[in-house]
Amino acid sequence: MENPSEANDEGITALHNSICAGHFDIVQFLVEFGCDVNAADTDGWYDICYFPESIRAVVCRTIRSECLQLYSV
Repeated sequence: MENPSEANDEGITALHNSICAGHFDIVQFLVEFGCDVNAADTDGWYDICYFPESIRAVVCRTIRSECLQLYSV
């Protein structure tokens, strides 16, 4: 896969789709793989907007943890 963050015509990425479908194991894989967690669709919605509010905090902590691991040198 050349660009895991590549979007379709509506700006939807694999990460967006995985979130909407509730495939959180795939979400974790894509984040670890390096998908752009700040990608917005054509309506301006970011990945985190797609998560149900009840689990948004857990996902934010996971994404933050992954980002800190990626950028700590």
